[in-house]
This record gives sequence, structure tokens and C-alpha cells, in this order.
Amino acid sequence: MLLRYGSKTRYQYERTLMRLKAWLLREHPGCMTNGEVDLPLDPIACKGFLAYECVKRGPSGAEVEPQQFKSYSTVNACKSAIKFMHKESNVRVSDELETLLAGDALVVQYAFTKSDQVGKNCTPRHIFANPGNPAICPILSLAVLIFTRGTQRGRSTNLVFGENAGERFSAWLSKTCELHSAAMSSFGVLVKDIGTHSFRKRVASELSNTPGGPEAVNVWLRAGWTLGSVQGRYIFAGSGGDQLVGRGAAG
Repeated sequence: MLLRYGSKTRYQYERTLMRLKAWLLREHPGCMTNGEVDLPLDPIACKGFLAYECVKRGPSGAEVEPQQFKSYSTVNACKSAIKFMHKESNVRVSDELETLLAGDALVVQYAFTKSDQVGKNCTPRHIFANPGNPAICPILSLAVLIFTRGTQRGRSTNLVFGENAGERFSAWLSKTCELHSAAMSSFGVLVKDIGTHSFRKRVASELSNTPGGPEAVNVWLRAGWTLGSVQGRYIFAGSGGDQLVGRGAAG
């Protein structure tokens, strides 16, 4: 099937590819022949270009100070341009490059959820990093857990969740809130109003009220909520909608 691209989208892709060619001439001239990119693109060169594009730069190409990162959508546009280049040349993207372009998120899949006890529609959840705000970066939090947990002993092989995980988290949350009850009161928040569902509800509320953000249905599906007897039969989660929710949830 012939893919059609809008004139604006094609123009953006072509500008990105111009930057790619200029970067390859400087850093990987062996990937160019007569001013054109050798396809399929070398994964190492592609990874270097994406790393280069992740950082905001001035007119000279030097990084701005202090260092600032571009948005996820901007970096994804670079990935789309690279795929567009292969498509226009009728060249298949290599498996290694395809994995590189797709592997920008931590993918988690649950065996079952409260609304899907048999795991029939348990699609993967995409979790993205937030290098611009480390305090809320889930990937960094997981890394801290891995490197501070120590050696596992006994029969347990679980990294994050063990027995009574919900109760343990609830107890920790209550204890933490009690320690900061005065500060919470200054914001008009009572300790008793904060529970284990507060995190999910807050994220869902923020995403649902973000202009241009993900559709409410995608937010509900990500949270594992039922859509009703009729909608639940016809509306299912997909990777595109979940990735948009995951990027929004990452901040």
C-alpha cells in the first residue's frame, strides 16, 4: 500500500534528513556515498545521531548551556524521518535498527488485571524516562532500586513485588505522610485523604485535562478500568495510544 505524507510532514522529514546527512559527513563519512546515505542505515551511526538530536543546540551546533533536552515528540520525529527515508528508497529497515528505533521505553505486561482476570487483553504498558526531571523519572527510580536492593536471598526471586505488596506500600505511604503532615496541611491536604489510589487517580486526572493530550479512553485502558459492557467489546488498547499515555505520565 502506498503511504502518503502531507506536504508539511514531508518537509519536516526532509529537513531532519538534511541534518542527518550533515552529521554523518562529519562523524561517519563511511555511511555516505555521493552525498546520499547508505541504506540500511548503520545502527551505531543512527544511535549516535539520535543522541546528538536529543540535546538542544545553538545555531553553531554547540550545546546550549545549561544543558537542555528536546521533547520526546521531537526525537520521535527523527525516528519517523529515518523510517521515511528507508520507505522512500524501498529499503527494508534492518532488524537491529528496528529494535533500536522501537526500544525507547521499558515495556511491562501484566498477566491479568482487575478488569481482565484471564489476561485476554493485557497489552504491554510503555514506561518512558524523564531525563529533564529526575525526581519523577520511573527508569531512574527502578535503577536506584536495583542497585540498592542488594543480593536476593531465600526463595524469593521477585525484584519489585513480593507478598503483601499493597499492604507494605500502604503502610509506608501512611508513615511518610504522617512525617510531613504539617507541610501537607499548609497545602490544604489531610493525611487521611491520601491513599494508594491517589497516585493513579492524580495521573489519570492530569492526563485527561491536558490540552492535546491522550484520549480519555486510552487513559482508562492504561489504568485497567472497565469501559462498560458495550464499549469493552469494541474498544481495545493499542501500542500507539499507550505510548502517548506513557509519555504524558512521565512528565
